[in-house]
Amino acid sequence: MVDRYHLFRFREEEPIPGKSRRLPRPMVDVLLEWGGAEASEKSLVDSGSPRCVFSRGVAVWLGIELPEVGSGLADVHKLRFLNNEWEAISELVTLRLPPFNDLRWEAEVDFVLDEGLPYGLLGHEGFMDRWAVSFNAYHSYFVVEPVETLHGRLPIDVFEVWQAEWPDYN
Repeated sequence: MVDRYHLFRFREEEPIPGKSRRLPRPMVDVLLEWGGAEASEKSLVDSGSPRCVFSRGVAVWLGIELPEVGSGLADVHKLRFLNNEWEAISELVTLRLPPFNDLRWEAEVDFVLDEGLPYGLLGHEGFMDRWAVSFNAYHSYFVVEPVETLHGRLPIDVFEVWQAEWPDYN
């Protein structure tokens, strides 16, 4: 098996509220495809986010019809993050993470209805459950790789350790 991984540097994107400096964060540009259209969104790799969430602008660019905020439609649900409550809809899209251009995956993601989301979120369902991600904040980088690559280069059998450490899990 060929090792495939990519080192990304933390990027200093948005200023820290009330401060003049910027916070380095694990950000990547991810590509979304839907209905023959393609869009890119700057996204935070967020291990605390349960799902992937993207902006209204990306949904519009892809041609996804969004209801008005406050419409009360059945397929609209509420998300709470970034100190806000956001209305959103879910849609099945194809995602791609450059430089892994040959690896595409489908995931149900959320698109917020309101303007103002400064970047997308790559959360557990739809990203972290498909990729191995290792953070090194001390040196301001993170590694993203297919799960098989990580397991292929570890000197231990992860499943064997898992079973020994947590025999009653699942």
